[in-house]
Amino acid sequence: MKKLSVLNDLGLFAVENFFDRNFCVELLEVIKNSTSLPTPLPEYIVEGIDYETDNKRPRVINDYPEKISNLLTGRFNELIPRLKDHFQIEIDSIFPPYFSIYQKGNFLGKHADGAETFRGKKTKIVSKLQSIVFLNDYSEEVKTDTFQGGILNIYGLIKNDNFKKFGYPIKAKTGDLIVFPSRLVHEVTTIEGGTRFTLNTSFCKEVLFS
Repeated sequence: MKKLSVLNDLGLFAVENFFDRNFCVELLEVIKNSTSLPTPLPEYIVEGIDYETDNKRPRVINDYPEKISNLLTGRFNELIPRLKDHFQIEIDSIFPPYFSIYQKGNFLGKHADGAETFRGKKTKIVSKLQSIVFLNDYSEEVKTDTFQGGILNIYGLIKNDNFKKFGYPIKAKTGDLIVFPSRLVHEVTTIEGGTRFTLNTSFCKEVLFS
């Protein structure tokens, strides 16, 4: 498995063991005791695929104990100064962290994020960076608590016309953090076995408009 330092060289922000394995196990228990919902459909109207009938959408959990929510929010907020310096952009807040659950057959088609949430009549919150923390291991072979497939491919990292059509595959380990610009096209390949658990959030900027 490639070292995450390579991703930093490609312009992303990656941290090994951002959460230790014991804490990831705690978060998996939170997931097991929380109610999940299908990922909202608008995010899945891509490539002419009917995700509603094919049931290919992963599920999400955005309602879980406040104590855990506050802890996660605090950890991500601590990253803001480092991310501002690394990406040379302005960010000042995060969207509430949520869990994603990919089971066998689930996938996420090519897309770029960049959600905007309006706050009042003159303010909007714009997503600038996406982050993913992996809560269990990718594995080529079937092993307990791992998943097969479900590779995160990010496009546009290699500045060469010959590679425009190819995504850079990321096979991270439990606790690893990946942060990338919201404008980058990315996908998650089909889960072939096991279940893929991640924690996701966006780093944002409050923008005034007339």
